[in-house]
Amino acid sequence: MFKLRGLVAIALGYCLVSPLIAAADFLEAQVYVDGTLKGTDFGSVSGGDYTIGNYSLTVGTLNIQVTANSDPPGTSDTSPRVAYLSTSEAKITNTSTTHHEVEVVITAETFTLPNSNTDFEDITSKLTTNSSFGLLPTPTSTMTTAASGGVTFSRSLALPNSDSSTVDSGFYAKTGSYVLTQTYDINVGKTTGSGVAAQMSMTLTPTPEPWNIVSAVATFIPVSLLYLGLRRRKQQQVSI
Repeated sequence: MFKLRGLVAIALGYCLVSPLIAAADFLEAQVYVDGTLKGTDFGSVSGGDYTIGNYSLTVGTLNIQVTANSDPPGTSDTSPRVAYLSTSEAKITNTSTTHHEVEVVITAETFTLPNSNTDFEDITSKLTTNSSFGLLPTPTSTMTTAASGGVTFSRSLALPNSDSSTVDSGFYAKTGSYVLTQTYDINVGKTTGSGVAAQMSMTLTPTPEPWNIVSAVATFIPVSLLYLGLRRRKQQQVSI
């Protein structure tokens, strides 16, 4: 029985380690104020990841600060076996009483690996409001983390709410290359203290198609039973 369990474990292990490394081509942050694009920044490679260290943009009485990091480009050995846009953060202060809508869009593009189009992605994320001094009650401000292209996923949370822990949204089919985005759509008046700040993280972990695991186990079990049966018969013949 222990030998059978070991063979089944080998079958499962083969399925689970087969996905290749994930990687993005670039990381970009765009800042819109009242519907108009006001600034763009691109991540630089730092410590193996693409990083936007501290992009600061001043528009009139507004100051917007953005940080983010994602998987490195290409197929570097430093790339993890997951795709992630983690962690991005947007901070906004406004010294006037004039209301503004600030939209920060962070994009990690394009993830092409793992290259098997039969994989599934287990998506986890966490959305957090760090401060809300000056956040307008209406219209509703939101933060949205999403995947598009070969993986379709979106999850939003209204400020000033926060996830108490990481949320596992389950498995999503991967049909090709995909893009990860995080969007902060924040409506502010005059801010105090640390202003309005929020952050998001998202991780996609490649997972083999559930049917592949079942199929592998179903194939290994008869072969394993046959092997054990022949071995037992040989041992019996030797003992006679």
